Amino acid sequence: MPQSDLFLQTIDAVYAGGLDTALMPEALKATSFLLGSVGATLEVISKPQKRPIGFWSAGLPDVSRAQYIEHFASLNPRIPLTLGQRAGDVACDRQLFDEGQMKRDPFYSEFLPQLGLRYFVSIVLEQSADTLAVVAVQRSRKQGHVEKRENQSDAASVPALPASLRPCDAPERPERSQWLVGERGRMADGRGFSSSG
Repeated sequence: MPQSDLFLQTIDAVYAGGLDTALMPEALKATSFLLGSVGATLEVISKPQKRPIGFWSAGLPDVSRAQYIEHFASLNPRIPLTLGQRAGDVACDRQLFDEGQMKRDPFYSEFLPQLGLRYFVSIVLEQSADTLAVVAVQRSRKQGHVEKRENQSDAASVPALPASLRPCDAPERPERSQWLVGERGRMADGRGFSSSG
């Protein structure tokens, strides 16, 4: 299948997931497949409650969801990083740790190895006073860190995931506009417009 067809199918799946959360795992699966990753997650965190209030995944065992929410979400060092970002900002492991620090961190040394995961690249979808929503593409140890080259091309070509999961708030679908990560890690559409401030 041509890459352009796969990209358009991924956009369709993402918008369908934004309109119907039951379809969100298919949107994440399509995104994961497009980017050649092990899996993908969408996490919505209540800042006042300091815990996930929504969690969807593709490519990960179901048992990982409960284990993550009950224990490892509070240990996830990726969350504090993304709490300091704006909507549209991209993050990856190298902003947090080197390999030695990962070996000492419980999230990286206990939880992720059980799932065959090690690395991530994420984008903040929503950053409000009460809510953080982040989609992350999960990578295996063999796949390694996201390299700058990938971050600027393949791994950063994530279609625009709807910032809201409520159908009444879902944005109207643009004319198959391609969203890319532009300079300084901000989301921009194919015409060069930034999606946020």
